Amino acid sequence: MKLVIMGEPVAAGRPRFSSRGGFVKAYDPKKSRDYKKLIKKQTMQQLPSGYEPFACPIEVDIKVYRSIQKSVSKKSMLDGSQMTLDRQSNLTRIITSKSS
Repeated sequence: MKLVIMGEPVAAGRPRFSSRGGFVKAYDPKKSRDYKKLIKKQTMQQLPSGYEPFACPIEVDIKVYRSIQKSVSKKSMLDGSQMTLDRQSNLTRIITSKSS
């Protein structure tokens, strides 16, 4: 199965908390909430009808493509060393945010 999610990756924001009437409510920041909705919408459109979630552990291969940050110098872009480290750290953040 292959799923392609289009759009710029968004790091998961820290949950926010509010209290009303003595009850505490946790909620996602708007940017994170909107990105989760985008992922869900694109995933649901690509899944076959009658899809059932897997009942066993699966192996997942994730490839993330994103635009180059403005903070990366032209020299680093040509060298590629900083880009590799940045992509790896971004991939780690995306994987950990989806598993929680």
